[in-house]
Amino acid sequence: MDELCFDGDANVCYMLGKLNERSSVLRQGKNTPESRKYYKKAAIIYQEQCDMEDDFSSCAILGNMHINDQGIGMDHFKAKEYFTKACENDEQEGCVGLGKLHLNGVSVRKDSEVAKKYFESTCTEKNQNGCLFLAQMYEKKSKKLAKEYYGKACDLNSQIGCLKYSEFK
Repeated sequence: MDELCFDGDANVCYMLGKLNERSSVLRQGKNTPESRKYYKKAAIIYQEQCDMEDDFSSCAILGNMHINDQGIGMDHFKAKEYFTKACENDEQEGCVGLGKLHLNGVSVRKDSEVAKKYFESTCTEKNQNGCLFLAQMYEKKSKKLAKEYYGKACDLNSQIGCLKYSEFK
């Protein structure tokens, strides 16, 4: 798989970074030099794809890599840039990312109503993560709506959505 990564497959590089990170977590480490090497290679390729406007999902992935400090440093403002570019080009994971930033007040003004709008629009577009975040927002306010959105996430093949849906009586 190393060859595929270094031949320019960003997804393989990212997965190798994840695999190395997960095996390191089991040994009480994280962000090992090995995982960072793969993440950096993935980030370079994703960056090229995002800049060329070839694949806007790569912009959303870069946003998440900046949020999670995966080989390219934690930078919430860069994450916001990438999420915005992805969302403006109908990449739903970018919109979910913007929703998360607004929900937590990271690099933007904290605003749960703006976050909710992002999650509602992505859930309507059949994005399971949008439905999950929306369900979580409703858990304290409306058990009925929380269950409804967990059900929608479940219908979109979210294991977490199905599990949470089954917890509601």
